[in-house]
Amino acid sequence: MRRSLYAVCTLFFVLLALITEPATAMMQGDGLAPIKELDWNSDGTRLAVNHIDGTISIWDQSGTMLFELVRISGLVSSIDWHPTNRLVLASSSYDDTYIQLWNGDTGSAVQRIETPYMSDGIDVIRWSQNGTRLIVGGIDKYQVWNSIDWTPATGILTGSMWDIIWDGDDIALVSGLGDIVRIQLDPLLLSRQVAPPWLPLTQLSWHPDGTRFVGTGRLDPILSSWTAVPLTQTQSVTIEAIANDVVYVSDSQVAIGLDTGDVIIMNPETGEIHERFSYGGRIFGIAWNPVYRILASGGSTSSDPIQSDAQFHLSQPTSILPPTAALTGMITLPSRTSGTAAYAVPLSVRLADSGGALVSEHSPTTDVNGTFTLQDLPQGTYGVWLKHDQSLAVMPSVNL
Repeated sequence: MRRSLYAVCTLFFVLLALITEPATAMMQGDGLAPIKELDWNSDGTRLAVNHIDGTISIWDQSGTMLFELVRISGLVSSIDWHPTNRLVLASSSYDDTYIQLWNGDTGSAVQRIETPYMSDGIDVIRWSQNGTRLIVGGIDKYQVWNSIDWTPATGILTGSMWDIIWDGDDIALVSGLGDIVRIQLDPLLLSRQVAPPWLPLTQLSWHPDGTRFVGTGRLDPILSSWTAVPLTQTQSVTIEAIANDVVYVSDSQVAIGLDTGDVIIMNPETGEIHERFSYGGRIFGIAWNPVYRILASGGSTSSDPIQSDAQFHLSQPTSILPPTAALTGMITLPSRTSGTAAYAVPLSVRLADSGGALVSEHSPTTDVNGTFTLQDLPQGTYGVWLKHDQSLAVMPSVNL
């Protein structure tokens, strides 16, 4: 009996519509105070900008300022958009003990959440990846809150804090003055990596695969790479100047805002620089918009932020590698038994463009369950052709 071949494809990435015109907005001066932090919302249509005078300005992806939020009290210490609700922005103050929620479309204050144990003010706030929790950090303590009902998820945890990143909703990584702490919730478990000589790491950024991260040195021009489990440094690269911010922009590239006023795109493993933007002054914050592929950067126009104006740039770097996708398929071989070595067979897989021209050809071998995966494919729409011996399966249109 002739073997039949069936293919079922599971797509792990969604093709995103990109803007056709590059963003080239640049703002310098205009009476706005220097910028310390930037953050894009989840759909890439709003950029929150935290100025050193306590003002928060909201911009769109074209570089148009939409409005400023009315400061209630105190200097703004931290801003963070909700990861799934594009209209909810959280902010905190060095001088107050509450979290303020804002409507990103209207600029109106929506809700205030009191955090009574943060008596010395709040330095950093960060939503978890699904937005069900928020961590609040002060000078020497931090606490995790449930955002569904705004009740504490932990008691007060002691330790200094420079930056926080989340792995899902249950694990947070905290960079402190002399350590990095991994906080696991449900049940609560803390693990600590103490005192490499160049700590603290002041800014952290997750790799897109969610298993590793990078951090920048506060006192030394260092870019440090880490695995999350176990919590271990894997690489340390010396860079040309103190870095004030870092963000992953592709699987193998980070953007770094330098104290010299430059923004560089580089490989964090090798230190190779792929692209440079020289703005002068100082760059304090950067933010990557993966939807429209825009890099926002901001800081001060001179080395003294107190005596200077803001500088703000939107650019579309040409060196950033395009996003990739994975294609997973499964075959069925009726004459063989799944789960045995006989089910692991070689395949020929071809991808063609919409006109039928061959884009790439691959020769995977299935596992004992008939499954295969092709990694690092450019996102796009393909015709997929699979062959094993005399059997053939064709899928005329697959979106990666």
